[in-house]
Amino acid sequence: MNLTTLWKAQGSDHSKRPNNWLVLPSTVEFIETLKSKSQNILLLKSVKGRYGGTFGHWQIALALTSINQLSGSVRWILPTSSMRW
Repeated sequence: MNLTTLWKAQGSDHSKRPNNWLVLPSTVEFIETLKSKSQNILLLKSVKGRYGGTFGHWQIALALTSINQLSGSVRWILPTSSMRW
């Protein structure tokens, strides 16, 4: 999913840009947890250029939209080994 497009659709608050959000300690922890539970799945990809953006796994996109709607509160569900990818 295009995280940049989601961010723009939510009002483009510069403090909540995907690049800013991806470096937060809670976000890094979340992504590391996803990496440990997934196998050979591309979680993030940045593409430069006119049609570029930051693209992420659907759970990362869901977390980004949640943080933007919750005024900075990070809330996410830890993936479990029973989750299907």
